[in-house]
Amino acid sequence: MGGVPLLPTDFVISADEKTSVQARRRKQPTLAGASGRPVRVEHEYFREGAWTYLAAWDVHRAKLFGRCEKKSGIAPTDRLMAEVMTQEPYRSAHPAALCDVVSSLAYLPQRRVVVFSCRK
Repeated sequence: MGGVPLLPTDFVISADEKTSVQARRRKQPTLAGASGRPVRVEHEYFREGAWTYLAAWDVHRAKLFGRCEKKSGIAPTDRLMAEVMTQEPYRSAHPAALCDVVSSLAYLPQRRVVVFSCRK
């Protein structure tokens, strides 16, 4: 934030994405254990393709936001941040700084971290 120290009332959101998460669906449902019988878990599964998991973490308040998307990119990142910023207390806050180095944005470095700071 340009050398200005953060206040206790500031919000700091850190976000990242994990690409190529292999989605799998078990062929049979897991059966709960019963008296004298252990839990039964199917070990065969259907492949459901690769997904991207996006997460945003409110650093000071330990609140996590997450979503799965079919693809990574600017639009999924925008949807994640919109999900965060449309909820209170973030909706009432004013953005103070945005440092965006998400790898899905072609012109930015490979390491991906989004830090979104808001001031009430």
